Amino acid sequence: DDIDRIASLGVRTIRYPVSWERHEADPSRWRRTDDRLARLRDLGIRPIVGLVHHGSGPPDTSLLDRAFPERLAAFAEIVARRYP
Repeated sequence: DDIDRIASLGVRTIRYPVSWERHEADPSRWRRTDDRLARLRDLGIRPIVGLVHHGSGPPDTSLLDRAFPERLAAFAEIVARRYP
């Protein structure tokens, strides 16, 4: 009930993680994220979605990986299409 408690404080915008590393490692997380973002929407709270935790991404990449920007952009597109 954390989202409901946050809403009860009058919060209208919140940073919320949709982390690339977690969703790539466990695709079943999408279901939970769907529910949580829907609840935020229902309560009129606008999420500022974070896609990476401390800029790291999944374990098989790093900020020095030449493919990092393209891979992160591909994940960002998935998130943007799923949660327009």
